[in-house]
Amino acid sequence: MSDANIAIKVKSKVRTEQSLGEQVALSYASCGGPVWEMKEKGIKRYRCHVGHSFTQKALLQTQNDKLEETLWVSLRTLEEKKMFLRRMVEELATKGYKFIASS
Repeated sequence: MSDANIAIKVKSKVRTEQSLGEQVALSYASCGGPVWEMKEKGIKRYRCHVGHSFTQKALLQTQNDKLEETLWVSLRTLEEKKMFLRRMVEELATKGYKFIASS
């Protein structure tokens, strides 16, 4: 099966990717799938097990985008947790609970 045939399938077979390239210790940020480096001359290309195909530059950009998204989600989650805990403390304080601040 050729590289082009993989691209038109909904799902590809891992054996096919292995015949076209070498699996590398990376996962594709968009789908989390394992990545193969294609055996080609010239520009390095990569493919995941579901058929996503990308260059080194595209892989790096996808990783950067996913990392930035993850950091923003983490920051938002921490801020929401802080606000939620403050609301809980205020609510419990109105019910007579006392809190000791730790240092």
